[in-house]
Amino acid sequence: ESYINLASLYKDKDNNKALEYLQKAYDINQTDENLLLSLAQTFRLLYRNRESIEILEKLTQDNKNCAEAYSQIAINYMDLCDYNRALENYNLALSLNNENLNYKHGKAVALKYLGCIEESKEILEQIITNPDSSIQSTITLGMLYLADRQFEKGMKLYTQRSKESKFIEVF
Repeated sequence: ESYINLASLYKDKDNNKALEYLQKAYDINQTDENLLLSLAQTFRLLYRNRESIEILEKLTQDNKNCAEAYSQIAINYMDLCDYNRALENYNLALSLNNENLNYKHGKAVALKYLGCIEESKEILEQIITNPDSSIQSTITLGMLYLADRQFEKGMKLYTQRSKESKFIEVF
């Protein structure tokens, strides 16, 4: 626990140092789900996606019901531009937790990159009806409409980006 706490102090400040402490914790306990997820996430932040995937696949072998591990594998594959594998893993995550809006959003983005625009739009349209959806799904759907030359519909959604604090100044 001390190593994990030390790693959290370095998170976002020095990911290499955070990784050092997480690896020490891993040497002691190779089965803790939260530790494995943190270790994998830190590998990903350091652009060490293959190592991240390896840790996450170990987690899914030990716990086939860990939807978050499948989602994190998918995110790594998105980083690697392997959208088919990303989609496979988003589907696995959704098979375990079909209500998770982040998993649905990830699937929609993977489908977008695979050229399945209409299916991606359908998923995003469902997501944005949920009051708990993130603004990112609205923006992504807006961009799909803009790319499809549905400018009025697209701009209405895309300009909601200004609701995100970092984009207020842009609009």
